[in-house]
Amino acid sequence: MFRNYFTIAIRHIARHKLFSLINIVCISIGITFSMLIGVYIMKQKGVNQDLKNIDRQFVIKSKWKVKNMGLPLTTIGPLAKSLKDEFPSLVANYFRWNPITNVVSAGDRHFKENMAICDTTLVSMYGFRVLHGDKHHAFKNNSSAVITETMALKLFGTTNAVNKTITISNIGSTKQDYLVSAVLKDMPYNSVNNFIDNPGYSVFLPFEGNHYYPDPGGAGEKDWNQIFIVSMIELKPGVSQKELKNASAKLLATNLPNNLKGLLEPEFVPLKSYYLQDNNGAVQKMITTLTLIAIFILLMAIINFINISIGTSSYRLKRK
Repeated sequence: MFRNYFTIAIRHIARHKLFSLINIVCISIGITFSMLIGVYIMKQKGVNQDLKNIDRQFVIKSKWKVKNMGLPLTTIGPLAKSLKDEFPSLVANYFRWNPITNVVSAGDRHFKENMAICDTTLVSMYGFRVLHGDKHHAFKNNSSAVITETMALKLFGTTNAVNKTITISNIGSTKQDYLVSAVLKDMPYNSVNNFIDNPGYSVFLPFEGNHYYPDPGGAGEKDWNQIFIVSMIELKPGVSQKELKNASAKLLATNLPNNLKGLLEPEFVPLKSYYLQDNNGAVQKMITTLTLIAIFILLMAIINFINISIGTSSYRLKRK
């Protein structure tokens, strides 16, 4: 039966070469463009979805009551850690970082890179793949650094850079050496590593023991006056945002200095949908627009196919 259908199709194409060519080209273009748009949409929707425990991860943003007083992307330095320490029944983990750009060196190789001075929970919280080193203890101590495989290749010509020394320049008036304790597989685009800087960070240094900031308080992760720390938090199963908001309100009421009290409200934004909904849902709006375009292209191709088929049918009837 299929052989007969195939034979009839070949004969029809041979008899109506122009119409058949137009039909095939139009429907092929329609399907191709729709598939390309579909692949792009799936890729956009896949951002952040490979992160560990993504359904319980939140970005802590700030809603300021005084315009331009602070950034909506950041929050109070100690807030995330204090939530974990003071409310362990609610919070499973936290991660904070302060982005910098600096020179990293190994021997005679020097590169200006985006770096993150951060908590050592980076790997355990998000499940980033570790190529070399201990995935359970990516940072061995305060003098350890975690780098990406691309950074390892640039500095050492190999991905296995564990126990090799890197030097961070321009830390105050000095330099600081770190021993590489883990090498991460290059991460796909996500809202953890690409939150502020694109294409993200290639070197991760622990808050503790870091001398980049001349202030003894370091990056300000312990200072309740510090309002420019990027923070994320992971809730325990079954914990609601309402419980988290109540806990954060208690902490802020107790610890915020007088100059900040009542001026900001933490916002806990789901990391799962953060990429799609950030900037007033810009990516989600783009996806919706592209979906409508794909449907329109496919409909036009189908309508064109039907019109030509009807035209050829009328032509065959006239011949009869």
